[in-house]
Amino acid sequence: MRKLTEKQFPLSRYRHCYSVGKKMYHYAKNVLLWDEKTCQEMFVLGSIHDIGYEIDSDAFGHDEVLANIMSDSYKYSNEIRYHSYLQTHYDSPAMRLLYFGDMTVDGTGNWCTFEERLKDLENRYGKNSAVYIESLNIANYLISLGFDDTVS
Repeated sequence: MRKLTEKQFPLSRYRHCYSVGKKMYHYAKNVLLWDEKTCQEMFVLGSIHDIGYEIDSDAFGHDEVLANIMSDSYKYSNEIRYHSYLQTHYDSPAMRLLYFGDMTVDGTGNWCTFEERLKDLENRYGKNSAVYIESLNIANYLISLGFDDTVS
């Protein structure tokens, strides 16, 4: 295993993960009205969803690496596995909420709207990048489901 360094997993990514967890908890509790245990599970899911970047820095590979490590012991491993791109073969309420949390927290951990998050991703990866295009697809999907990105 590689030695953990700031370059591999910067503090901003930890802030992003923690804030995604907080956002998921908040939305599950106050908007979706889920039970407390499930809301806590959503906090954990959001808080760990990008940890795979330490092992694989690829935008579409980090999720698979972490999901494979956790697949036998974590009930939300598929949500981690598939959170980087819009799914056509896997769906769950937790998957939708992870999409939402990831799309409403910017790269430094600040809560934001879909539009602000897309601008953040465009600035970092480019408008023609796979990351931006998949994120746009996810944002449009969430809007079609009625997720409210203005809830703070």
